[in-house]
Formats: sequence, structure tokens, C-alpha cells
Amino acid sequence: MCGIFGFAVKDRSQLDFELFKQDLTELYKLSAQRGRDSAGIVTYADQKYRIFQKAIDPLQFIDLPGFDQILKDTLAAVRGAGPFACINHCRLVTDGSASVADNNQPVYAGSFIGVHNGIITNAYDVHANPNQSRAANSESTSARNDTRVLFEYLSAQYAQSRELATALAGMQANLEGSFSIAAFLDHKQELILATNTGSLYFALNVHKNILCFASERHFLKQFLASSQTFQPGAGAVQHVLAGHYLRLSFDFKIFEQAQIPLLPKTTSPQRTPAKGHAETPAFAVEFYRSSVHTLRRCTKCILPQTYPFVDFDRNGVCSFCRNHEPQKLKGEDALQRRLDRFRSKDGSPDCIVGLSGGRDSCYGLHILKTTYGMHPIAYTFDWGLTTDVSRRNQAKVCGKLGIEHIIRSPDILKKRRFVRKNIHAWLKQPQLGMVPLFQAGDKEFYHFGRALQKELNLELTVLCSGHQLEHREFMVGFTGINHKPLRENHDFQLHPLSNKIRLAAWYCLQYLKNPAYINESFFDSIRSYIISFLVTADFLYLFHYLVWDEPEINRVLNKEYAWESDQRVGQNQWRMGDGQTAFNNYIYYQIAGFTEFDAFRSNQIREGLLDREAALRLVENDNQPKFESIEYFARLIGLNLDEVLRKIDNIPKLY
Repeated sequence: MCGIFGFAVKDRSQLDFELFKQDLTELYKLSAQRGRDSAGIVTYADQKYRIFQKAIDPLQFIDLPGFDQILKDTLAAVRGAGPFACINHCRLVTDGSASVADNNQPVYAGSFIGVHNGIITNAYDVHANPNQSRAANSESTSARNDTRVLFEYLSAQYAQSRELATALAGMQANLEGSFSIAAFLDHKQELILATNTGSLYFALNVHKNILCFASERHFLKQFLASSQTFQPGAGAVQHVLAGHYLRLSFDFKIFEQAQIPLLPKTTSPQRTPAKGHAETPAFAVEFYRSSVHTLRRCTKCILPQTYPFVDFDRNGVCSFCRNHEPQKLKGEDALQRRLDRFRSKDGSPDCIVGLSGGRDSCYGLHILKTTYGMHPIAYTFDWGLTTDVSRRNQAKVCGKLGIEHIIRSPDILKKRRFVRKNIHAWLKQPQLGMVPLFQAGDKEFYHFGRALQKELNLELTVLCSGHQLEHREFMVGFTGINHKPLRENHDFQLHPLSNKIRLAAWYCLQYLKNPAYINESFFDSIRSYIISFLVTADFLYLFHYLVWDEPEINRVLNKEYAWESDQRVGQNQWRMGDGQTAFNNYIYYQIAGFTEFDAFRSNQIREGLLDREAALRLVENDNQPKFESIEYFARLIGLNLDEVLRKIDNIPKLY
């Protein structure tokens, strides 16, 4: 199961940092015998909780800089002889992937921050109740496991009764299975221990102003024998009996041990807080998940210091903002003139249009047909990572407009296998410049644009892209090629020859350094490079002419087609048609501290479409890991997601 343990100290001044850290480290080593899939800690000092958790072996967790930092910050925050407390956790995964951060412990839900050992067997029945809602202040709905359900349920019960014993009784009566919990009741400044199995033990020191607890008597006895700061009192290790709880205030004025009241099981347990009892936490909670938020960012846009080739002037403005030139659109008149050259007069097809099922391609197809009077044929290259939502959007638009839809698809199982093999190869020697290799197989989209134009005897291929907001210089920047020659350059084929040679040389070097890339996808990757960079075509990029107006695009699609958003990718639907987007962004965020959304929002700022404060708020949501989408991607290509995300999380950071 899991190992849970911790301390409550009335007077922080009694603690020597190094000696206390040694004691806490010893408890991690002992408790790791119960679970080594992940580890976590929550500390309390000066009306603030700090949380640090990681999907890593506890014996590695205690050596992380974040572990040392959270202890230093917490102990330094204590004013004078103020209290200090911590709850710790060594996890054996029984429910909810450890690679999803919100599944790991401690969890924060409503009035409680805590850890849980045990399994709640009816957690999903409780969660499925239509009358239930997520408890206030719960961290996230992106993760769901029995521990989170337990604390949300307990928090809702407490909100209704405002009595701890009653809340514990309701939880014990209605949640089936086993539980031993340690939690902070935030606005009460209290430590709560409760169990229905008796898997909790505690000890008080001789002065009765320090308490420590653990999941097993043996662990505590071993700890007390070696502790340099804890002098056990008479009686030493004590037992929290099955069906009992312990309640301790941080000032040690309340020390209550009692049986959890017995209540009958309710037929429809409620997790919704009662009206009039809003669960507003009394204190701040800080998550020590990464140091991303400490990265220096441009004072004009939001690009961080880890962005390739970025530099800042003395005012903090980045080189991308200083060198930015607003996109010079060719204009609607120019678009009309060009389309006039190809428009058929008898209603026969006059162009082909790339259709991914995302917003831009669906909107582009719409206006080409309805506004500009073209008679397009849509085409899609469905290479194995096109999402189901995208396919439905394609069908809606083509069906309503009466447009023929041509689909080209390769051996999808083979393409997905190529992606999987290249990800495994990349994990052997991670280089951010090689991440685009994962989706090398989709570049045949450009090939079929050329091939179908010839096959259908047409002279125009339209791609509904081209606005400067999509520039993501970092993808090439991580290969060591500077962004400056790429300004105003959306077409890969238009890269200077020197860049193409340098890029090819860099890829060759990576293949030599990491022979795992030389797998059955090798020739497919070479073909993708040729299609992308060497073969030219006179495509019409719609947003080289027209303003990209996001509200108008959304309005038209929702009104005319009941266009479907992909809820797995979150609020920002840009790039929703690509099944690999969330996975790639997870890599960039974990290693470099930013995603393509940082580039997108920064481009919006430079084009005058967004202010910096709004961009920071939006990107905070954009960059949240989209685990549903990542899991969808992993299922498609056959990845062991836990194993892969653990490896990604442990890659050295650029910050």
C-alpha cells in the first residue's frame, strides 16, 4: 500500500535543520518499504502550506533540490517559537497513474490537505452520482483516483456539519474499503489522523511538544532508536485504533483521541457542500512542483529565458519583440484577384483545400465556398493521429456545404509504430530538437496536396494557414539554427539553403550519436524531410491574405456547423486536430518550461491582439498537462505511458 508519516512541532526553535532533515530522511527510507512509485510532502508554517510531490522513488525524492528547498523555506518562515508540521507520503500505486501529478499525494481538496493509505472500492460509484460536484478548492478535475474522491467527500461532509467527528463518520459509513489518513484541517490549524484499519501509530516526546507518526509500529520504533532530535516519552509508540481518530492543534492545546461515531450508510451520499458553507481556505497553498514560475520572462511578451536564441535588453524586452515586424497581409482584394483566375463558371471543382478538422481549415473551407464562390474539393491525410473530433468536424462541414471529401491514408498501424519507436529512441538521448521527428509521418499532407492537384487536373491548392501567430521558432531553434533568417517565413521550402544544410547535418549527427533512430521509420523520416524542405509547390496560404479573427471564426463555426471542441485539449482549441500536440507540449514544458502556447500568446501580443497580463493568465491554463489527450495519444500508438512520463519527468531541465 502506502507509507504515511510526519511530525507536528509546537516550537520550531527546538529543531536543528540538519538534524531534523536527517530524521525525516530516515522515516522516508523506512516507509519506502511500503511503496516506491512516488513521494510527496506538505509542510505548514506561518499560516502557509507548501506541497512538493514527484513520481519518483522516495530514496531519490529526498535527494532532490526541491525537497531540501521546501524544508528550508518552511522552517525559515516560522516566526520565533511558532509551530511547524509536515505530512509525508511514499506511494504504491493502486488507483490512478503516478505519472499524472494530481494523482500523487498529498492532495488538496476543500478544507483538507492530506495523504491516504488504503483503497476506497466504491470511489467511482460515489463520483458518478449526478448530484455530486467537485469540492471547492479541489486542485483539478484532470485526475481522478480514490484518494482524491475520499478527501473531496470528507471536505463536503465537513462543509455540511462543521464537525470533524460527524464528517469522519459520514465518510466511514459511505465509503467502502480501507483508509488511514493524515491531513491538515487548514482553517483550524490542526493535524488529523484517522483510520478504519488501525494502520497508524504515533509517539510524543518527553515534553509532549513534538509528535511523530507513521504507518507501522516497527518503523516508529526503529526511528526513535536512531533519532537525534526526538526524545520519546514514557509509553513511546501508541496506536490509533481501528475506527478511531486523533486530533491535534498545532499549539498542542487540543489533543483529542476518540472513536469515529457509527452512522448508517446513506442511500445517496452527497459530496456537494451545503449552501452557506463556502469552503474558502484560510491560508495560502504553494505547490513546489517545478521552478517554471521563477523563469525570467520578456517584459513585453511572455517568452521565457529558456526559449532558443532569446536575449533581453536592459528593459527586459526580448530579441523577438525587438526584431518583430507585423505581418503584412496581402489583403482581401489580392485574394479575390487570385481566386478569380481559377474559379469555374459551371460549378465544376476549381481547387482542392486541405482539411484537418481544426478551426482554421473548417472556417477556410466555409468562406471559400460561401464568400468567394469557389467550388472546392477537400482532402485530408489521415495518418493515424487525426482525432475523432476532427473527423466529425470534417463530416459536418463537408456534409452541409455539399463538398466532396477525399481521404488519403497510409498503413496507420505502421505509422503509429514509427512514432512509438522514435519516442523510445528519443528517450535514450533526449534532444528537444528531435521532438518534431515524432510526427514526421504527417508531412505527406503536403505531398498529397501536390499529387491530388495533378490527379484532378486542377491548378490551385489552398491551405488554410499562414498567419504569423503560428510561428514556432523554437522547434528549429533547438537544433541550433537561429530564428532571424526565419522571419516572415511560413513555408519550410523557403528556408535559406544554408539552413537546410545545417538542419540536415544536425539530424545526421543525432542519428550517429543515437543509432536507435535507425529503425524501420528511417526512410519515412528522410522522405518527410525531402517533402518538407526540398520539394516546392505554389500553394495558396489563406491567412497570408486575410486577418485571422478568432472570435469570428468561432462564431461562424458554432452557428453554422455546431462545431465540436475537443474537451481533452482544454479551452484553447488551437492545434486540436493533432493527436500528438499534448504529448509534445508536455515534453517542452517539463524540460524547457514553456510550450508552443507561450510562442502563440507572445505572437498575439506582438500583433496587438492580446495584452501581456491576459496572455499570462491564458497560458497558465494552456500549459496545464492535458492528460486525457496524452492518454488518448498513448493508446493510439501503444505507449506504456507511466514508464514514458516518468522518464520525461526525470530528464535534466533547462531551468
